[in-house]
Amino acid sequence: DNFKEIGSLFGREGSGAGFVKQTDKESFTYAFAWPEGDTWATLTGYLNFDEQPEEYVRRVLQDGGFRSDWG
Repeated sequence: DNFKEIGSLFGREGSGAGFVKQTDKESFTYAFAWPEGDTWATLTGYLNFDEQPEEYVRRVLQDGGFRSDWG
């Protein structure tokens, strides 16, 4: 599977780019880059939704524009 472009770390209108790859059912590897002065800043990491509080996962999905099945 390949990385998919998801937009800027600072929202859909922000500068930069973001990519994510699902590594298993609940885990993702991500990479973001954005201009900062005369260079580019980067952020990379790994997130497992099973290890996060439910409220955090809900906010991430809703802020990212993903549908949430939670009540």
